[in-house]
Amino acid sequence: MTDPNHHTTTTTRDWFKASFSSNAASCVEVRFTGDLVQIRDSKYLRDPANSPADQTIISVELREWAAFLDKITHGLETDDGNALEAKSTAAGTTVLRATQTDTALTFTANEWHAFLNGARAHEFDSPRFSANPIARDRPALTRNPGPGRGSTPALVAANRLSEHGEPTTP
Repeated sequence: MTDPNHHTTTTTRDWFKASFSSNAASCVEVRFTGDLVQIRDSKYLRDPANSPADQTIISVELREWAAFLDKITHGLETDDGNALEAKSTAAGTTVLRATQTDTALTFTANEWHAFLNGARAHEFDSPRFSANPIARDRPALTRNPGPGRGSTPALVAANRLSEHGEPTTP
């Protein structure tokens, strides 16, 4: 079994972010390394005083990543024994936590929303799981929810758009 806490320097793909992040200065970044998916927060490297070697990186196995993407893109809770949990805070941020190591990253509502839209567009699917029929059945993309309308898994349904492009309520 692959150790999800092992960080390797050999990559099969460089770090990337959702196309919905556009030119945002900070975002959820992902890369595939062998049988692992690594996740980091790009805000950390924006500060020149921060050492890349000290950056927090969450690593999970590909199958765990695929299960996580399936749950968050369908608006399901992730706190039922999954390798990754995503929870909203009172401050409107989303905390992504690796349950085995308790390693956590915190993202703003806009960062998380861009990530969710990228996940719905299959931008974070592993090439090894691209033929997954469940992953292809993702909800439609949504607009940025803006302040006060978080986009954590429990609130994804609240961010869906009506046929007229307006946010719907659950």
